[in-house]
Amino acid sequence: MSDASVLRLARTRPVLFAVLETLLTGACALVWFAFAGLLYLENRAHEPWDPTYPPARPFCLLAVTAAASLVLTWALRCLPSRALRRVVDRLILLRAGVVIAVCVGALVFAIVY
Repeated sequence: MSDASVLRLARTRPVLFAVLETLLTGACALVWFAFAGLLYLENRAHEPWDPTYPPARPFCLLAVTAAASLVLTWALRCLPSRALRRVVDRLILLRAGVVIAVCVGALVFAIVY
């Protein structure tokens, strides 16, 4: 899907666009919260023979940032300005791209590491 077709979807079907993007970002935020919780519990119950795991804080920060950005964009969507809505749609596309890139990067890191 190109940027033009996604922006066309945002203009012609804004509710569908908002729901799909919210599901994508919300699901990633929930997965990051779960992963941070698992890392926290694993690091807390560390045994001498366990390998060292990365800290949970970066994943928790990713999850909080994604959840806060969802709240912010939904608040901005409620404003009646058409020009602001175009800017918000472009920022949402950027956020969706970053969410996908971070998820793929984390998956590649988990497979390689």
